[in-house]
Amino acid sequence: MKVLFIGNSFSQDACEYMAKIAKAGNFDLTTVNLVIGGCSLERHCSNIGMNDEKHLYAKSVNAEGGEKISLDEALTQDKYDVVSIQQASPFSGLWETYVPFLEELVAHVRELQPEAKIAIHQTWAYEADAPNSGFANYERDRHIMHAKLYECYKRAAELIGADIFVPVGNLIANLRESWMFDPAKYGARLTRDGFHLSMDYGRYAAALMWCATLGMKNIEENDFVPPMLGIDMMRIKKIKDTVISMTQG
Repeated sequence: MKVLFIGNSFSQDACEYMAKIAKAGNFDLTTVNLVIGGCSLERHCSNIGMNDEKHLYAKSVNAEGGEKISLDEALTQDKYDVVSIQQASPFSGLWETYVPFLEELVAHVRELQPEAKIAIHQTWAYEADAPNSGFANYERDRHIMHAKLYECYKRAAELIGADIFVPVGNLIANLRESWMFDPAKYGARLTRDGFHLSMDYGRYAAALMWCATLGMKNIEENDFVPPMLGIDMMRIKKIKDTVISMTQG
């Protein structure tokens, strides 16, 4: 299975461990990340038909250091089973930023990749102490941000008739309800700067949700863990159990 992410740094976060988790689960998967940092649906649309190589591009890895490529080149040089779409995080809960750009982008993807399934990648709310100016759109409250982005992504999926909905944002919100991932209770942080996912549990959780949603089985037996010092297997199990309950329950 080949998955193309049309995204930004949040798709980099989600992609980081997908190939390694898939390999450990004997799940055939190649991820291709097409990224402009902070890129919104509107900006992706502005690149339709443009030959300038603005996107970083990489297979099965984070796009940092990848080659530069245009949107149309990425959509025509290979055949994908799934193409993922997402909104930039500051605008993720603001419906007026989705239209008409979401429909325009998806129509273009379907024209160039007619056999691909369209996936909506639901991104996540910021941490309570996130410094981003965009957090002000949500009264600097992660619960408000999550509620608004949840409604927007749900509406987006319905609008375009998405084939796949990957609820990474819901997963992060659910994990934050546990003391294990609540910084106020000395739990592990799921972000590294208040908004990008942490290199350990955050990125692992997003990748595992993606793999499970795409059909990977035997999550409990999957032995990949992030290559970080001090990984707590109790927290890894909590992530696995939450993903299983959300995808198979």
